Amino acid sequence: MKKMITKEELILVLKAVKQTGSYDPKETMPALIEDLTFESYDLVKGFLVWVNKNDKRFGYGNVVEVYFEYLENGQGKAKGGNNSLTSSKQ
Repeated sequence: MKKMITKEELILVLKAVKQTGSYDPKETMPALIEDLTFESYDLVKGFLVWVNKNDKRFGYGNVVEVYFEYLENGQGKAKGGNNSLTSSKQ
């Protein structure tokens, strides 16, 4: 089963986008490198590549909606389970 980006990771992404002023993973990922595992880094980078390529934008009000759109378009489709965001502190 493929892991999904957690709520905590999405909050880190939001903060990094705000800090860098960019959705471009080349600019945003360096701000996240110390806070993510290798697996999470790849998941977040894939999401940001899709966001940037498709000219999507998000903030605190719609980041989950944009993330689900990413999942539904097959880019990060989780196998099995539902599309609920999971907490890393389970």
